[in-house]
Amino acid sequence: MKKRKKTRKILFLDILSKSRYWRYHLGKSTPAQEKLKLKKNEAIIDMSLFNLAKHVGRKLTEDEEIEVLTIVDKITPKRKDGNYMVDLLPFNYAWKIYEAKKDIGLDKFIGKLEVDIS
Repeated sequence: MKKRKKTRKILFLDILSKSRYWRYHLGKSTPAQEKLKLKKNEAIIDMSLFNLAKHVGRKLTEDEEIEVLTIVDKITPKRKDGNYMVDLLPFNYAWKIYEAKKDIGLDKFIGKLEVDIS
């Protein structure tokens, strides 16, 4: 029996702590300023997810949001310290990648179900 590859869920805080808005003045901020920066980053990600839901035409499920955030985190270039070098990958591009991955998985599943009857 094959071992399943372990997947790591990306936490909301993982993306917030790496974003460029959070990086500036890290270590130079008071705890209150850091909380304010965290709220700003949270608002940016919430707005991006909201806009993605409008683009898709429906409310995204929690699993879909996690997948999109995971794709954004994996594809956005990072520095050695783990912080993002540039703005986050646009969420609508991450959605297209998610859909493509989902379609490939479905094709593989259907391929396993097909049986040659002749």
